[in-house]
Amino acid sequence: MELIDFEFCVRVIRGEIKTFLFTLLLFVLKMLQLSNNVLVLNVGDQIPEGDSIKIYLAGSEDLNPSNEKWQDKLCNAMVTLTEGPGAISVFKGKSWVFINPLMAPQMNPTPSITNPEFVNKLTWQTDMMNASDGIFLNFLKRSTSRLPLYTFGLATNCGKLVVRCSEEYFQYGLVSFMCGRHNIPLLPNKSTVKDVIWAFFSILPALQVNQKLQLPE
Repeated sequence: MELIDFEFCVRVIRGEIKTFLFTLLLFVLKMLQLSNNVLVLNVGDQIPEGDSIKIYLAGSEDLNPSNEKWQDKLCNAMVTLTEGPGAISVFKGKSWVFINPLMAPQMNPTPSITNPEFVNKLTWQTDMMNASDGIFLNFLKRSTSRLPLYTFGLATNCGKLVVRCSEEYFQYGLVSFMCGRHNIPLLPNKSTVKDVIWAFFSILPALQVNQKLQLPE
């Protein structure tokens, strides 16, 4: 009679519990409708049907883990800029979808091809970058993570990238050179959410409303 491998059983049970908790967490952290005009997508969410401006949020994620993240600040600021007394007229009347790949924490962050969570998230990120109208890449000045540079390399030639980067960032020279080389809008560290959206107005056909206001020749 074979003896039961209790250590193996414990590992299996722990793995099942972690999978269940992660699935539950993703269910709770599904897309957030912040207002009538602003929707935030989480990992695994699909872009809803309809006419909307889709912005993928990428950049530094290794700072201020206990404070409000910059992605949350940006999305909340867009609510103010699109509705109410502080709204900007050209920002109003549009549906804004912000794709935030960092909204849900990873249960298993191991970057391995044998890690289904890693593979699924990376596949979703790549698909969402391709489906987005614009990509905002935010380099925080004290960040030392190299992951945003990977995203930067992927998006350099997409024609829909806006970058915000401080001169104090450890790879600012590289970022500045590549932005100049590929005509990518490069915003300074003091740039606001409004500055970011205005930069997209200058490069995205979906936002170039001035063309619609021109008189026929």
